[in-house]
Amino acid sequence: MRAPPAGTHVPAWLLAVIARGLRPEPESRWPSMEDLLRALDRSRSRVRPTLAAATLAAVLAGAGGYLAARPAPVDETCNGSGQEIAAIWGAREREEIDRRFAGLGPYHSTELWPPIAAALDAYAGGWMTAHKNACLAHRRGENSEALLDQRMVCLAQRKAGLGEAIAVLRAADGEVAARGLEIIRGLQPVDDCADLRALANEAPLPEDPELRAALADQRARLERVGALDRAGREIAAIELAEEVLAAAHALRRGRPWPRRCSPAPG
Repeated sequence: MRAPPAGTHVPAWLLAVIARGLRPEPESRWPSMEDLLRALDRSRSRVRPTLAAATLAAVLAGAGGYLAARPAPVDETCNGSGQEIAAIWGAREREEIDRRFAGLGPYHSTELWPPIAAALDAYAGGWMTAHKNACLAHRRGENSEALLDQRMVCLAQRKAGLGEAIAVLRAADGEVAARGLEIIRGLQPVDDCADLRALANEAPLPEDPELRAALADQRARLERVGALDRAGREIAAIELAEEVLAAAHALRRGRPWPRRCSPAPG
């Protein structure tokens, strides 16, 4: 089982529950989805949504490696990064959140919103730079097609996380507005998508396009779990996390999953 994301503190009992659910031998796993959920529910009062999200990430990662549809073909000019970001963080989104914060009062508009907007701009700018660098590295022959694919899938996940954070801010009330910086700072680092060694060790992407699309949908919902958690919407985060967990196991039961190749004997 892959280690939890950096900065995520997962208790030993939760790791044990996850590990059993991901054992390669079917007879060694939980007998049913209901048994797994009961094991989690025994200590549900101790489970923060961030831990639920870590559980889901581990289950989905064990099931299918990178969890997103194959990214769109890369623009050969490597100049399409800005257009991709503008689709989720453009003038319309900025103005909408600006109006939302202004409606909450002068403090929210003049004190809270400017640093949040700056954090959004910084993350979006880092994403565009990473996206262009990945494209250029492939054009220079430094990365294979498969590695480019993995980098772009990683970047697609980061963009999905940014989009979910923006969606939460667009509906912000005073409590969510006060957590705005936490919502953005909790996004997964874009720089991870340039860690070629880590990417090379990831499980392969599923070949089935329907499975890819289904996983992409669940991954987007998982990003929303994180955004809701950081926004202080714990109940909504837990409820959505449980839905994604159930969907992930339903997918796992109904589809064959790609497995890492065992290293050749030395």
